[in-house]
Amino acid sequence: MVADLLVLSHAREAPGEEQRTWVDLPTLMVQVADRLADRAAQARVTLKLVEAEGLGPLWAQREGLETALTNLAGNALKYTPPGGEVTLSALQDADNTRLIVTDNGIGIAEEDQPRIFEEFFRAPAARSRVTEGTGLGLSIVQSIVEAHGGRCTVDSRPGEGSTFTLHLPHRYPETDGG
Repeated sequence: MVADLLVLSHAREAPGEEQRTWVDLPTLMVQVADRLADRAAQARVTLKLVEAEGLGPLWAQREGLETALTNLAGNALKYTPPGGEVTLSALQDADNTRLIVTDNGIGIAEEDQPRIFEEFFRAPAARSRVTEGTGLGLSIVQSIVEAHGGRCTVDSRPGEGSTFTLHLPHRYPETDGG
């Protein structure tokens, strides 16, 4: 829990220009999928990566994006029953990049959805299925995304699964004007 609190505290700090870099999103997504491959295999859940064509780099704090995507995909694996599927995908348009994690797991009740990004909150269905967890993972995700000027949304139905989307605006390196 101490480690999660430290990550949360760090995530709340808006990344300065010196912390940002051009992040190659397909590479980042492959690295997250590779990191979670053993966990997916142990859970007997298919971890699928859908790469969008023409996905360009994003000016962002790489470590933060990796943490956010890993937390979302890790949660999806935790709450998806054996035989289920977790998908990582991304979409990009002129103004925004969306990193998307979809599962066909236990889902989140509509009445719990407004609270899932609160620190230490764990929905009753999540507490009854899995005993481990600090209730900080989604707070960390939201803090990272907000520090990048974005937002995190969820679409979920109990028994059908969840889709978490990180909406990240395109930002570009600041220049000295010359």
